[in-house]
Amino acid sequence: MVAARHLHDWGARINIYLCNQRREDDSNYHIVTERGIPTTIASEDKHLADLDSALSSSDVVIDALFGTGKLRPLEGVVGEVLTRVRGVKEAQPGLKVIAIDLPSGLDADSGAADPSCLAADLTVTLGYPKVGLFSFPGRDLVGELMVADIGIPAN
Repeated sequence: MVAARHLHDWGARINIYLCNQRREDDSNYHIVTERGIPTTIASEDKHLADLDSALSSSDVVIDALFGTGKLRPLEGVVGEVLTRVRGVKEAQPGLKVIAIDLPSGLDADSGAADPSCLAADLTVTLGYPKVGLFSFPGRDLVGELMVADIGIPAN
């Protein structure tokens, strides 16, 4: 949501699609809703129709579902959403996917990938590159790799 907020402030048309309801105290969620950035929660999107509509007019999808924590199976609504995005990307090759830190479904330590892992055109990894971004099969899902300095000291 931080990326969406900044892109919105720079004039981009943004749609946020959340796989899960946000906590009541989520300050980033409150900021984007206060700014009027359209936000859809998957549980309120019958048959993922709003997702399909947003994807049909999108140039870029930012994959920021998970952090570097333990790899969990991509099932349920998360698996459905990623499968839908992958299908649209196949039909619209111009649609770009940017992963934040690592593509959803990719193990940061081993490079193992869930079958539903969404391949990125660009991965912006935070702080330092993770081993899994260079290990196969993960390496084939990363696309171009950029490291964003987030102020982690070298020592």
